[in-house]
Amino acid sequence: MLLIMQIKTKKIAKGYYQITINDDVYTVEQNFDLFDNGWQLEIDDEIIDTCSTLSEAKEVIKQINQKETQ
Repeated sequence: MLLIMQIKTKKIAKGYYQITINDDVYTVEQNFDLFDNGWQLEIDDEIIDTCSTLSEAKEVIKQINQKETQ
């Protein structure tokens, strides 16, 4: 079965993005304390992962969302 993902990215403020996949909402925050000024992924105000780029964070969110919907 092929799932179609609808992904929306909304800038909330400088360094904060809201990623919506179908009806699931994730928050991505740039953390300037990380050595690479990377991005941290948050679900329910809990940091679950860090990524070097926003694009990488979106890919991780896609993978998480796929696991949750299976």
